This record gives sequence, C-alpha cells and structure tokens, in this order.
Amino acid sequence: MAIDTQTPLVVADLPADERYDPPPEWRRAMTDIGLGIAIPLVASGEALGALVAVWRRGSDAERAATSEFDDVQMFASHAAAVLQRVRTQQQHARSDLWLEAAGQLARLLLTDVDRDHAMRTVGERLQQTSGADIVGVIIADACDTTNVASVIFEGLETATPPDVRLPRQGLVAAVLDSGEPIVSKDYTRQHGYDPPAQWSSQFATVGLGMLMPMAVDGEVLGVLFAGWRRNSPHEQEAFTEAEQVQTFADLAALALYRSRSQDYHDQLIALQERDRLARELGDAVLQRLYAAGLQLVTSHDLAAEPQLKRRLMTTVHTLDQANEEIRKAFFHREPTESGNDPET
Repeated sequence: MAIDTQTPLVVADLPADERYDPPPEWRRAMTDIGLGIAIPLVASGEALGALVAVWRRGSDAERAATSEFDDVQMFASHAAAVLQRVRTQQQHARSDLWLEAAGQLARLLLTDVDRDHAMRTVGERLQQTSGADIVGVIIADACDTTNVASVIFEGLETATPPDVRLPRQGLVAAVLDSGEPIVSKDYTRQHGYDPPAQWSSQFATVGLGMLMPMAVDGEVLGVLFAGWRRNSPHEQEAFTEAEQVQTFADLAALALYRSRSQDYHDQLIALQERDRLARELGDAVLQRLYAAGLQLVTSHDLAAEPQLKRRLMTTVHTLDQANEEIRKAFFHREPTESGNDPET
C-alpha cells in the first residue's frame, strides 16, 4: 500500500492491523512486533520500493521511535536516491549490452552465412541480451498463403528442426499481414492468440510476449518472437526494450534478404550455365543434322529409282522438321529461311 499510494504508513500495533499480511514463514518471528513503519522510496516521482522498519512491542527503542519518524523518513530519502543511481547504472549497462550485441550481430550477418545459422545466431544473442525464455524466427512463404516455416525456436522443451511447417494463423498471421509489432504483458490473453497445438502447453507460461515484423523495403519476410515466462526477473525491464528487440528483427530481416538474394544469384548462375551447355549441345546436334541432310540430298540426286527418291525426300523433310524443333527448344528462335530442301 505504501508503494502504490507513495504515502508513508505508520501503524502502532502492526499485527492487529487488517492490512497486515506477511509471508507465512515470517509470522512466527514477528509475533511480538508492535510499531511498524513503511516508507515508499520515491525518486523522480516513481516508487522504487519501500523501507520497512518494525520494533518489538514495549521496547525502549519502540518508545523512542515515535519521535524519530522524520529521521527515518530522511534515511528513506537517501536510500531512494542511492537506489535510483544504482538502477540508472544498471540501465546504462544493459543499454550498452544491447548496443554491443547489435553491433556484433550486424558485423556477423554482413558476412556470408547460411540462413539457418544466421537466424540461430539472432535467437541466441537475443536470449543472452534480453533474458527471454523463448525466442523464435518464423518465415513467410510467398508461394504458400496458408502456411509458414519455423526456422528456429529456442527455449521449448523439445528441439525444433528447421523448416517445420506451421499454419499461418493467429497473431503471427496478423503481424505478417499488417507489418505492425505486437507487444503484450499478458501474451496468452492477447486477442488472436492461437499457437500451434503442439506448443500450446509450453506457451501457456508466457507473460510478456513480443512479435516483431522482419521487413525489408515494405515486404514482411517473417516474424521474430520473444517471450518471457511470468514472474521472470527480466520481464519488467524487457517490456521497455521493445525497440531494441525490433532492431534484432531488422537485422534478421537483412540477413534473410541477403540469403534469399544469394539463392536467387546461385539459381541464375545455374540457369546461365545450363543455357550455355544447351547452346553448345544444340550447335553440335544441328551441325550433324545439317550434314546428314546434305548427304541425303546428294543421295537423292544420285538415286535412279523413283521409289527410293521419294523415300529419301521424305527423310529430308523429317530432318528439316527436327531441325526446326531443336532450334525452337534451345534458342527460342524461328528457323532460318533456307532449309535442306533440294529445290533450294
């Protein structure tokens, strides 16, 4: 109550007060307590905690404490200032940790790494820096509007192999469609919450959850998930660090984009090589067909029997048709105006 109201509370007989509710393991040790004071530790308008002091009933110290309240309150003010300074130092240290991790990750992802290794590295660094209990990377498939692929999911009880196909549904689908992040302190009660059935029991313990879009040039390539179990020591602080988590999602998106571009480049090289081989093979085949056609034309001119001449001519026309089909298949071009017709 002192923390919530930011108001000092002084109770002459603490155990008799209806608001008195210590942990069960403390009750026996506090049976002879009389005076109790709870003073909120307020700094910059925020209650960082409370200073609690109690005295045994009827003791000399209890009688003296009634006149020393101002001194106790001054002590609490100094304690609040120290606590604020320590918290500020911790926040700066954590901020430096985020910056250092993001810098290391950026340098790593600028090198040539495969997709799975890059996404796993993002998840590991995010866990180390934020204290998240569960992290995951989910990739959208432009050719499949009903499913997505889970590249990694760390922190689950069972290991998840890459490219597990999951239905495109719930909060993941909402982020993929809108490109907007979802950050919720009560993730499992967020409207649209609908995890895959095989993971529902493991996600049930998540309190703070974040789904960050992995987007490049307006295209959402996937979603970065981070979740903290309820009452995690990092949960409250992590809630204020959604922007840093989004930075990790942006880096993951760039790595994914580079990986995809490299795959397209490799495919293009393979297609070009195949086209080169096809052209070389096509030239060789066409030369042989052309030579065979010339030999048949010569044989046609030398043949004396009419029936043999007709058969030779039919074979020449068949070779001409094969020649045209090969040109179309290999070169996507129209046949030449001149063929192997003996009349031309």
